Amino acid sequence: MISANSPKLASELNLDAPSCLASQEFPSCPVGSECMLRVDLVLKSSGGKLIGAHRTNMEHFSDGFPTCDSVTSTSEPVPLTEDGDTLTLLLKFMHKHKYPGLTPMDAPSVFALAEAAEKYMVYSAMASSHAYIEHNCKEHPVLSLCYAVKFDYLAIADAVSHLTLLVSIEEIQRFFDTARVYLSVANSILDRYSTGTKVKEHDCPFWDRYLKATAAKIPSTPTETLKCIANEGIEGVLDDEHVQILKSCDTCRNRETEWRADTRKRIFQAPKFSELL
Repeated sequence: MISANSPKLASELNLDAPSCLASQEFPSCPVGSECMLRVDLVLKSSGGKLIGAHRTNMEHFSDGFPTCDSVTSTSEPVPLTEDGDTLTLLLKFMHKHKYPGLTPMDAPSVFALAEAAEKYMVYSAMASSHAYIEHNCKEHPVLSLCYAVKFDYLAIADAVSHLTLLVSIEEIQRFFDTARVYLSVANSILDRYSTGTKVKEHDCPFWDRYLKATAAKIPSTPTETLKCIANEGIEGVLDDEHVQILKSCDTCRNRETEWRADTRKRIFQAPKFSELL
């Protein structure tokens, strides 16, 4: 069964895009020669690495990707936010074979896998990474606490919370850098749509009408805006329901488009959790 996250992921996985690799060979499956399935999907990591995958496996081993009958086959690379090593490892948990052991891996790689597994609901990888973290949580108390709180593993949180009291403020501070970036974006959203701080670029009744309608849907505080971003994604905040109000004014439409693009850019440029390790 596809979860509530699927519409967002389906949008991210734009599988109806035109093919750009039709004349080239698909990249191989991470499992290698042991996998006899045909590669019919290409994933692109955050660093540009192309990885071969199988649509049937993406559906059968995950509840976070669109079903096979809801998308069309394409060789256009599908961009994802994870790095190449994390995606390669994740896909190895989406086959009928012996899963890779996590014990020899470094902790940041395991936590990155855990993050991706929870995001795409790959249950085999979720179980393996959870078992590793639960067993080794006291060796990585801050990472384990962040993981436990984010994904509601209270037993792990209880096991390591007291250990974080010995961690330096400087080390803990690194894990709040991402939140500060998002908080800055939340403040910029509120500033742009605050009736007290907006800057009039020209006299136009359309912008005031659009501003009032859109601002009414945006939470009134940075914390509530962050909750909106976390629960609905950036598109929930950048809703364009009222953009038709600006149809008669080119200047206002450009103004709205630039604000929307700038906010998306700032969100997408926020450092990933694994980059702060």
